[in-house]
Amino acid sequence: MLKDEETNHSVSVSLGDDISFLNLERLIRCGEHKQALDTILEWKNNDRPFSEEFAESLEQLSLLARLCLGDVTVQSLTHSGANTYEFISSLIQRSVQLGLLDLADELTGGNDTYHLCESIISLYTEGYVERAKSKLMQLNAALLTEAQPPFTRPAYIFGEILHDEGRFEEAAVIFERIAQQFPDMAKARFAASSCYLHTTMNRLMGRIELYRPGEEEQLRIEKYLNDISEALNIVHSTNWHTSWSPAQSRNLPPQPSKVIH
Repeated sequence: MLKDEETNHSVSVSLGDDISFLNLERLIRCGEHKQALDTILEWKNNDRPFSEEFAESLEQLSLLARLCLGDVTVQSLTHSGANTYEFISSLIQRSVQLGLLDLADELTGGNDTYHLCESIISLYTEGYVERAKSKLMQLNAALLTEAQPPFTRPAYIFGEILHDEGRFEEAAVIFERIAQQFPDMAKARFAASSCYLHTTMNRLMGRIELYRPGEEEQLRIEKYLNDISEALNIVHSTNWHTSWSPAQSRNLPPQPSKVIH
């Protein structure tokens, strides 16, 4: 048990509380919203101090459960004085983490560009790639190509999706634009490099298939291909591409074959 040095009161949670909190998240994820609310109320009635962060997490889960039950509406939040960008964004992020995708859509709203960007980021981070892609299509393509804030992160995500679909030249345009705007963002340059290397590799392989070169030229091309593969492995080791935890990976679309980044 940690101590708050200023107040000298115990405000953190025990290991048992952590386990109970995970169970609370499970209840909400599985649709047991009423039981989740009862659990939260029981915790509050214990009259035991929690850290501010832990108390905020409980309130957030309580609100999400009430939204799912219909005790509170998304529309009512917009008139409560609590409808700050950060507040709604945190609810969207938490909803996606808990698999409450319909609620996340409702919180995002139809015409709110900023919250749409937050929804895209949250969905992609949790492995809902196809759902994130469908929301990216709601944005103006020029906004993604220009990649100006607040579209920079969604644009980078779009670049990753294009890269994974083999649309390397389109992806390279986005990554290069981001790298120009943010020179210190090294991963954007590595991402663009991966696109160029894949493009070159595809052209060399296409040359072999189309022209059926002689043995000497084919050996030379194969050496280039090996060099490119080694370069791709180095670029991939920079972790420029989003990676997902085992739990998040379960949300990814089926992959027929593994693509080297």
